[in-house]
Amino acid sequence: MRPVFTAAFLMVLARLGSLHALEQDKGNPFWHRRLERPLPGADTIGRVFAWRKG
Repeated sequence: MRPVFTAAFLMVLARLGSLHALEQDKGNPFWHRRLERPLPGADTIGRVFAWRKG
């Protein structure tokens, strides 16, 4: 779950407005360098945060 929270945190820092914007930027090497693994998909990030909220 750590990559999901890290990706969401970096998404906020990068001022990406939505999970869709994050998904479109998925091929950028920035994400792989920071996460040290492939970026989780927008659906995965959304599911994790929906689960954490409930």
